[in-house]
Amino acid sequence: MALLGKKVQKYPALFIEGGDSVGKNELVKNIAKYILLANPNQKILLMNFPQFWFFGHDIRLVIRGASDELLLEMDGVENTYLRSSLYAIDRNIALMLAESYIAKNPGVFVLSDRGPYSSCNTIGYLQAEGKITEKDIRDRIIPDMFTFADEGMLTFFDATFLLCSPGGEFTLGKRKALDKYEAELPQKFSAVAYKSLGIPEVIMKNNNSWRSRLVLVKEALQQTNNQKFLNEKVTEEELINEKILIDAYKNGRVILVGPELFIRHFRAEGIIDAKLRKLLDKWLELSLGGDVAGVKDRKELLDGLETKIAIKLKRNTKHFDYLSALKSSQAQQSIKKLFLAYPIMKEILQKTSGSHMATFFNGLFGFEQL
Repeated sequence: MALLGKKVQKYPALFIEGGDSVGKNELVKNIAKYILLANPNQKILLMNFPQFWFFGHDIRLVIRGASDELLLEMDGVENTYLRSSLYAIDRNIALMLAESYIAKNPGVFVLSDRGPYSSCNTIGYLQAEGKITEKDIRDRIIPDMFTFADEGMLTFFDATFLLCSPGGEFTLGKRKALDKYEAELPQKFSAVAYKSLGIPEVIMKNNNSWRSRLVLVKEALQQTNNQKFLNEKVTEEELINEKILIDAYKNGRVILVGPELFIRHFRAEGIIDAKLRKLLDKWLELSLGGDVAGVKDRKELLDGLETKIAIKLKRNTKHFDYLSALKSSQAQQSIKKLFLAYPIMKEILQKTSGSHMATFFNGLFGFEQL
């Protein structure tokens, strides 16, 4: 379905879906490393959702309860659509950053940790809270919600999906839950919602032990019709190398949709002081490297970093160059549609960000009133 009735070219993309702590991010990074090693001329564009370093920070505050009083009287199904729309706006911001690069480099391989179907986690949370029923999910949510909320991404990309399943009971392992969605019951319900979609699946563990990196990558590429990237010369030992992605980023073979690209997009390099530069460099290291030894795991460290980056970016939305920024009709039309469908999102963002996000979206739309 094309926005505004226009026929648009679709670009291939692989979205790795699944609940929390099932190994999605590690699989994404291993697929990327494998493709870089096996195909010397291939470029990769990486995405990761939610983007807690900007709009995803507002989403995290919402799922930690920041706007609960605004949603108390809302019907459970409408609540599901609203929350999914917030996540979709976050994904459309990523599309806005990526669209011009992908259009100019149609051979780039787009690979994402989560995508349009990740709203299954919202379904799981609201079902666990007793806000929606199995019948609601089957009859009123699954048939239409994903195409409604994520029309932008699903129109732009020729999307392929792969579901990561743990191969056993859900567990967060040693780390703590970072929000309400990561609790055990919501994750169990979200797994059922994911299964109902019927997308290809890869089992990440065998008897509670992680399966071989190399085997998982090959299964993922085969199940998603990406056999063209397979190369028997790549070894398990090579995939252990945590410097591959960072080196590829530095030489331009990996394009990472993240805060650095966001700042360049809006020509806001002037906001990068020594403190923000340090945060951005650490974010890059944690995003493309491996787990960090210590008390906190990678996701907990990223949570703290991304909160600081998000606050810095939001406080500087008035300094962004909206007029010179590359426009993305696909993403911007989708964002606007979602705000029109759910005006209450403006009130939610006022609670989570004050006037900063209003400044951003009004600037994005030529200072029109949303």
